[in-house]
Amino acid sequence: MITNMDEHADLKVYINCLQSAKLRLALVEKLCSGDLTIDHESIDAEFACLQLRKCLELIAFSSVAAHKEIYSQAYADFYTHWKAKGLLERMGKLHAEFYPKPIVVERDGSRTVKLSQIMNGYLTKDEFVFLFDTCSNALHEWNPYRTDSRILDLEKPLQEWVNRIRRLLEWHVVHLFGGGGVWIVQLNDPSTGTVRAYPAAPVT
Repeated sequence: MITNMDEHADLKVYINCLQSAKLRLALVEKLCSGDLTIDHESIDAEFACLQLRKCLELIAFSSVAAHKEIYSQAYADFYTHWKAKGLLERMGKLHAEFYPKPIVVERDGSRTVKLSQIMNGYLTKDEFVFLFDTCSNALHEWNPYRTDSRILDLEKPLQEWVNRIRRLLEWHVVHLFGGGGVWIVQLNDPSTGTVRAYPAAPVT
């Protein structure tokens, strides 16, 4: 249950961040399928990396929104922070369980809903850092005097990274700091096509 307007505002920020992330994921999927192209292979790849990096930044900012109270208390200049990797590192020191936990939602026809945690196939924190660093390397022009080959090794196909991010976010739980409840979040509500969140009080 949302108990104050500040939390309500932070939840709206969270939803808006994921809505933007979802749009960027869709762009990468269009590049992967060939439905979108700039007709230049290397520029297509750079554009895809830009969208993935921005998607990761939005995920990091959504984590700040979910835990803004403790983050802003620890870092008075939090509104100037923008590096996703650094955001995750600082957040992890404040709240070890800050990262979204992907889940499967099962309904049995009654009002009872079972939530089961997904254990694999999603974007982990370590993969987040790897993907962020690798995509960042594509954002700057290559020095023409470098002698090594310009190779960006993502280790997995672009579509696989999109799939892993989607698996992380499609349905997930955010555990608020101090046992203050959870946000159960759906990346795409079929009835509206938008992100939907369900704040819930801790079970006692």
